[in-house]
Amino acid sequence: YVIGEIPNTFWVIESFILISCYFSFFKFLQHYFSLEVKYPVWYKVFKGIYTLLILMFVSRVFLPEVDVIRSLILASVLLVAIGFFVYLIFKKNPIVMYVFGGTMAFALSLLTAILLHNLGVQFFLDFNDLAMFGIVTQIVLFSIGLANRMQIVLAESQKAKDAFISQLEENQRIQKEINEQLEKKVKLRTKEISNQKEEIQEKAKELEKVNEEVRLMNENLELEVQKRTEHIKLQNKKLIDYAFRNAH
Repeated sequence: YVIGEIPNTFWVIESFILISCYFSFFKFLQHYFSLEVKYPVWYKVFKGIYTLLILMFVSRVFLPEVDVIRSLILASVLLVAIGFFVYLIFKKNPIVMYVFGGTMAFALSLLTAILLHNLGVQFFLDFNDLAMFGIVTQIVLFSIGLANRMQIVLAESQKAKDAFISQLEENQRIQKEINEQLEKKVKLRTKEISNQKEEIQEKAKELEKVNEEVRLMNENLELEVQKRTEHIKLQNKKLIDYAFRNAH
């Protein structure tokens, strides 16, 4: 009762559901293919698509009689989607065919159902069955693609892990070589210091020996000086005595 009194309420709800489907589909593609990380340019393009979808919703609600705006926006969105799939196909993305195939299966089954319904052709599957077939096919292909993507992610993770382990082993090998070189340099330097220490000790012993010899020489020299001094004194005394006797 309340909804019935609000103008264009069902049109607004229908527009919201339609735009939400478009929006969810592109959001799914964005996260499915990791656009922000792997394809940053397309990530920016998709952000523009979200803006167009919001404009499309506004035009459907407030300008329902103007079909040109919605047609242009829808054409732009479809062209972007087709361009995106073609780009990924040329880039040989391993999971794009699952998403593309699922999307085409759903679109073709829906278009077939609409065409048969409009033409009044009787088919063993009615409109709902054909639409459900397309949805199930899309879900199955998306699931296979998602499983394939998980395998790729696991393989890349294992590859990154192996690369990290290899790099770690390489770092350990380099560190070991550096430690061995440092150890050799330390041993060589220690040996040089030890040899220098022995040389210093030998020179110190030689210097000590020379000092001892000098000390002994000084002592002998003092004794010799004393002896010579006493001898000279004795000679002087004898000379004085002799001179005294000669004088008297």
